[in-house]
Order: sequence, then C-alpha cells, then structure tokens
Amino acid sequence: MSDLPTTPQLHMLRPHLRDLPALALPDGYIVRTFQPGDDAHWSRIIGLSFQTEPEQMPFDAMMRASPSFLPERVFFVCLGDEPVATTSAWYLPEITPDAGTIHYVGTLPGHTGKRLGYWAV
Repeated sequence: MSDLPTTPQLHMLRPHLRDLPALALPDGYIVRTFQPGDDAHWSRIIGLSFQTEPEQMPFDAMMRASPSFLPERVFFVCLGDEPVATTSAWYLPEITPDAGTIHYVGTLPGHTGKRLGYWAV
C-alpha cells in the first residue's frame, strides 16, 4: 500500500526540461526568486488566489518549515517591484523520487489572464 495522499491530485509529468519555450512575459513583468520580506507577498498572492485570507496561508508554516524549501526555488513574477504571481519548485521524493514538483501557483486578481502562472512555472 502506498503512503501517497488519498485525495485526488493533479499529476502532469514532463520527462525532461529540453525544448522549453523561451520566457516571454508581458511588457513590464519580470521573474525573480525569493528575497527577504517576500513571505508577506507570497501569503497575500496565495491567499487571494485560493480565496482565503493571507493569514490563513502563513509562509513560515506552509513553506519555510518544509525540508523542500530553498529561497532559490520560490519564484515571483513582478510588475515593476510588486510581486503579482508566484510558484515554487519542490522536491517530494515520496511522490517523484527522481524529479521535482510545482508547489502552489497563484496570481493576484487584476493580473490573471496574462499567462503569468504559466511563465512562473
């Protein structure tokens, strides 16, 4: 019997990272990794994306406490200096022992429909 979660999960597998499309963000947007202070931005983006209060999405408990957390694995799409979308690269060997996974993807309202989540991933 597997120790995997019994709730339905979306699993999309890519066997390699060759032939990825070139990054083509809309004008004014950039991608960067986690910087000090971004924990509040992450909680706000993910909270609003999951239609809950940012306080219900505490960065320290949901991200930093995990052995998978590394600042360079947490990505933000920013418009100017403002983070407006996020995702994380996670390593969960119990799910994919030889691969990483995408963990939490979110975009602020007002920035949806611009494929920012796609480019963050």
